[in-house]
Parts: sequence; structure tokens; C-alpha cells
Amino acid sequence: MPITSFEIKQMRSSATGSLGGAISTTEAGADLFDTVSANEAAAGRVEYRCVYVKNADPSLPLDGAVVVVQSDTPSSQTALAVGVGTSAANGVEQTIAAETTAPVGVTFGTSATLGTIAAGGHRAYWERRTVNAAASANPSDAATIRVSGSYTE
Repeated sequence: MPITSFEIKQMRSSATGSLGGAISTTEAGADLFDTVSANEAAAGRVEYRCVYVKNADPSLPLDGAVVVVQSDTPSSQTALAVGVGTSAANGVEQTIAAETTAPVGVTFGTSATLGTIAAGGHRAYWERRTVNAAASANPSDAATIRVSGSYTE
């Protein structure tokens, strides 16, 4: 039986605010990043979050796993990017001191290749949200992240 989309999960990391550390049991959702305050929008801000892709299939590996920013934020004043975590598959990702501290050794772009994720395994990636200085308020400024890959029975 093939891996289903329900078996590929995006999980928060365990450090407060999803700032790295071990994989948690909480799925990452639309509330991964907080609402940008008026002061943050005026000054501009870059924030980071650590997320794990979990292959919950009990027997099949997810081959060629890729995380893609499928649709970026609708505002031209904000952007989301992703980067592969520095820990090995099934490892514990580095923890950053604050949400504005960039993770060491992570390169960001519109996609991140995670490689093979074993059955029951996981791999970390980071999300970077950039809000340009003097950004306008936008209550529906969200992006879509998609995970894809293949499997062999």
C-alpha cells in the first residue's frame, strides 16, 4: 500500500517557539509564526522556526523528500523561505537562542531537499519569514509549504 499524504506530517520542534531541539508530538500549523506587530512591521523583521518532516508510514521510506514553498505570501513585503536542517536524519536539530537568530549552517531558498526519510523517521528543516521594513498590515498573509517524495514497495 502506498504512503498517503496523511502519513507525511510536519511536526514542530520541542524548543519553546519551535526554535529547534528534538521533534515534538505537535503538528506544525498555520500558527507556526505569530502575528506581526505594528512595531515589527515598521522596523522589519526576520524570524526562524524549526519543523520536522515525519514519515509516519510503518514500512515504506519516503525517497527524495523535498520541502517546497508552494505559494509564497501574497504580500510583496513579506516572504517565506526554507532550508535543510543541519542534523542527520532522525537526529536532534540545533536550537537557536531567539526567533531572530539564524540557525548556523542553513541555506535558505524556495525548496529544501531532505533526501530519504526512513519508515517512522524524520528530518529537520527551517522556515525563515522575512518582513520588510515599513510593511503594511495584512491579516491573511500566509504561505503554503508542501512536502513531496516517492516510495518503492
